[in-house]
Amino acid sequence: MVKKMNQKWISKRWHLARKELNQFLKWYNLQNQKTQDKIQEIIQYYNISYNSLNRTIKEVDQKRLQRKIEEWKQKNIYKGYFKYHIEKLMKRTITYHAIIEIFLYGILMEENKEVKENINNIFVSVSQDCYNQGRKDLGKAEKKISTSFLNQFLFTLIDGILFSDYLDALYLTNMQEIQKQYLFSLQQNKKLDIYSDYMQRQLEKQRNRLICIHDNKYSGGLDKYVTTIGNMAYIEASKGENQKVKFVSDYCEHVTEMCSYMDGMIFNTEKRNVFTRPYGDTKKDLALQEMDVMGLVIGINMPPITKHPHWCHSTLTYVLDKSADELRKIIFKEDSNVNGTYFYEDESTGKYKKKS
Repeated sequence: MVKKMNQKWISKRWHLARKELNQFLKWYNLQNQKTQDKIQEIIQYYNISYNSLNRTIKEVDQKRLQRKIEEWKQKNIYKGYFKYHIEKLMKRTITYHAIIEIFLYGILMEENKEVKENINNIFVSVSQDCYNQGRKDLGKAEKKISTSFLNQFLFTLIDGILFSDYLDALYLTNMQEIQKQYLFSLQQNKKLDIYSDYMQRQLEKQRNRLICIHDNKYSGGLDKYVTTIGNMAYIEASKGENQKVKFVSDYCEHVTEMCSYMDGMIFNTEKRNVFTRPYGDTKKDLALQEMDVMGLVIGINMPPITKHPHWCHSTLTYVLDKSADELRKIIFKEDSNVNGTYFYEDESTGKYKKKS
């Protein structure tokens, strides 16, 4: 019964988020087809052998490269590591090996820009939805979430990395994998076919790192960041006033001991929280440890819970002042007993303990 109740909360929290992720996946597949076309065009244009890779490019190719760099500057993508990497390659005599790498990287960074813009719209939509869910649970009227919250999220470390940096690193890795296969094909005296079954499988793996939806199961880096901003936005609804929230585990088939143990725990949004939970870098390392944090900390008591790899869709809820019967009527609209594990506060220590 507890698992079924949790699933109702999870479904409510992530209904819009999952709709947005499904729409993004359809859009991305179309966008990536255009990227594949551009990659194939470059490969066909520079129809060279493996032995020609280290030859200096012709003047016409140098001018072509300069025009492309100017185009990237106008699109505002010629910056950061992308700019650094290209300028590093251009300090030496530019070979066909280098120019192909530059064009491959540039094509993917063009897609990267479109993807970032689309995802930023998802962040706005999901955060607004979860923010108003929080306000509704607190008995407040709907309100537009502040731009300062959205800006704050863009500079929030998730698993030690900003979203923008995560996406840039992902595209760099994708370029390197495609380039590696291109060079391998030339060594075999073959031409890389981006549309081949093998390359399509490699591109699918790249896509799955960003977003993977299979049998209503969601994973990938984007899913993690969307889950994070959704939970942060929900808590933003009580900003400026301490509220108590309950941890709601998603209880999926991959649920970790960390999340299942924390299910039902009560936390303060803006006051000190002292509690015990499993913690460790891997599943084997997990051990009960005492935590002492101020408010909610991503990965510690605010989901997604991090450390050893898993896809966490757990959330939090303000609905604490309801009895089990009231919660059952709200969620199931039926009469039945709700049994399960819950936590109580030890007044002498201020810690929350588990009680069955």
